[in-house]
Formats: sequence, C-alpha cells, structure tokens
Amino acid sequence: MLFVSLNENGYFHLYHQINLEFQLLYPDQCDNFISRWGRMKEQIILAGEGNASVLVQIQKFQPDDNRDLCALTALAFALHKSVVQVRGTSTSSSRENSLLFLVQSIPEGTDVEAAAKAKKPVYQQPFLLALGPARRPVQYFAVLDKVAVPCGTSLITAIDRLFKCHFVFNVHYSPALLHFWHFIAAFIYEVLDPHTVKPIIRSFASSVRAVEL
Repeated sequence: MLFVSLNENGYFHLYHQINLEFQLLYPDQCDNFISRWGRMKEQIILAGEGNASVLVQIQKFQPDDNRDLCALTALAFALHKSVVQVRGTSTSSSRENSLLFLVQSIPEGTDVEAAAKAKKPVYQQPFLLALGPARRPVQYFAVLDKVAVPCGTSLITAIDRLFKCHFVFNVHYSPALLHFWHFIAAFIYEVLDPHTVKPIIRSFASSVRAVEL
C-alpha cells in the first residue's frame, strides 16, 4: 500500500522526483522505455495479431485512435494471467478486468481527485486514470494510493512513470499484470534478468523480436 500526501504544489515535484529516484537505481536503463517503445509497439501489435483474442482487441482501434494504447492493450491481452494469487487466495481474472489494473478511462470533465479517492479497494497498486474517449485519451493521471498525480498528455511518459513508481515506492506489481510488467522490465527497460521470467513471456518476446518492420 502506498502512502502519499501532497499539497497542490507537490504534484509537479513528485512527477519528476519519481524519474530521478529511478535514475539513481538504474542510470543506464532509465530512458530505455521512452527510446525503444516507438519501434517495439508496432512489433507488439503485429506479433499480437497471431492470437485470436488479442486480434479482436486490436481491431477495435481505429486509425485515429491512440496507437500506443493499442499496443499496450495487445501486450496485456497476450500475456494475460487467467488465475492470480491475491493474499494467498486464487482468483480468476478476465483479460478485460486485468486491463483495469493498468488504465481506467473516465470522461472529460470528471473530478479526477474524487475519482481517485473513490477507487475500489482491489486496485492497490498504482494505475492510470485516462481522461477522455476510451481509445483516444487526452490526459493521464497516476493514482498513487488515492492521490491523482498529473502525468501530462503522453501515454508513454505516463506509463514510464507508472512503471517506475513500483521501484521508487517499493510496490509489488498487480498480480493480474505480473506477466505484462515482467515483459516490460526484462525486455524493454532491461532491469530484470530475462531468464527469470516465465516461458510465456520469453516466448512472446521472441515473437516480437522476430517481427520485421
């Protein structure tokens, strides 16, 4: 559980402090996601098209929708964990529900602070609130505990900060997204030994690398 207490002027500093703290931990890997994602997102989408469930989600995105969100959705669906352990209890999780542990869409005009405070208890790990149309958000907020920290208008920058929150605040990944985050940690940031992740993750990573653009 996170415990974050901020005044209005603290949001900007926390947003940048997260990056600085992660850079101290991993100076050579800090920018890997930002620098590598542009190419890899297309590879993930193309690799994901080989999975029927993933392909259905990809086809829901129109040409003017957010391509980054399409790739992240494809990755989450491709590496879905149908059964997760929560406090020692096994529970099932659908692909759609698992995605809610990463990003939740709310309409423009929503009181973001109220939405963060009203989050369901099951969402204990950091996640994003995406303001605007579901597949074309216009602004992002990282929810830390019940505090909404502005993350700007770039989904990739928001995901970068979201990932780093887990390290800076020493928070475990959401069990529903464990494979998703392990892929990003091992094969994009390179802060996790690829040999320690599950075979399903290594297999999908091989499929992604095999895609020629």
